[in-house]
Amino acid sequence: MPTPQSGITPDANSDAQFLVLTIKENSDSSLSQIRQTLSAIPKLTQTLVDQYPDARLSSTISIGSNAWDQLYPDSKPLALRPFMAVKDGDREAPSTAGDLLLHTRSNRKDVNYILMSQVLRQLGNIV
Repeated sequence: MPTPQSGITPDANSDAQFLVLTIKENSDSSLSQIRQTLSAIPKLTQTLVDQYPDARLSSTISIGSNAWDQLYPDSKPLALRPFMAVKDGDREAPSTAGDLLLHTRSNRKDVNYILMSQVLRQLGNIV
């Protein structure tokens, strides 16, 4: 059974970061590097959780519909579609550009930053 991402049902935290990335290079080697980095995020997160238990770090990665087509063309979830803007009165969730979303939460801004930096370092200039 798959293990859910740590950020799906965490307790509340004081700090969060959102990182929206667009894939700039879609060569086979670049897409492979992205897949490897995405699969490494749970381990990177757990390493920081072990190092800074007081931070209560969690992370979630989201893959956009178009990016999924490039990264995992043979296993796209049937209901995965591009996100459309949603509006309710004066509240709005806009449709934003981006292929990948990394969301980190913790009680320490520096720990969020460390995880984001590690992910960006692994992705390099392909996003």
